[in-house]
Amino acid sequence: MTPIARQCGLTGPTVSCNGAFVMDAEGATIAHFHLEDAIRDELVRFGQDRALHTNLYSGSQVLMSTGGEFAQEYQRRTGLGPVPVVGYEAMSQHTATKLLYFDHPPVIEDAVANAPGSHGVDYELVRSEADYVEFLPLGIHKGRGLQILCESLGIQAHEVAAIGDYFNDKEMLEWAGYAGVMGGAPDPLKLVADIVVGTNDEGGVANFVESILNP
Repeated sequence: MTPIARQCGLTGPTVSCNGAFVMDAEGATIAHFHLEDAIRDELVRFGQDRALHTNLYSGSQVLMSTGGEFAQEYQRRTGLGPVPVVGYEAMSQHTATKLLYFDHPPVIEDAVANAPGSHGVDYELVRSEADYVEFLPLGIHKGRGLQILCESLGIQAHEVAAIGDYFNDKEMLEWAGYAGVMGGAPDPLKLVADIVVGTNDEGGVANFVESILNP
């Protein structure tokens, strides 16, 4: 996120890893949550047993289990430069802010259905793309991360506007005082919106900002 923010001329705080890692405008950590080590190891073993491309996020660092098709596609989507490929076994040496599996949608659906541990007991499971599934620390989501940031800044929910485009944005949109949803988002997510704007190809975010500046 940081290189993209710089390109856009943005200098404010960031909420990343779906709310698990919150930094202020100077890059100092406000909050950092992580998966239990035993849960991390169980999820990594599951990924290895099924040859799922696995990303481990440790604060601002991204580590990959393997190179190849999904590594290259992830780098293309995110604009990241080279990402360390450390292998599954080495992931146990790193604190896991979150874990992500990346594979074809049917494979991800199977991983969601059969992942070890229990959603809502051992971790939070979120879908951010059809070909992603992400595992977060228990009780953590974008809404919680945004709330923590706002509390540190003395900002209340009714003063906050947020926009999203997938299911991992739901809690954030529910918490914010004014919620926008992109036109290409899944229909169930649009139910929590105050306004539905255009797609990313249609300038949807600009439409959202305009609706705030010129209500």
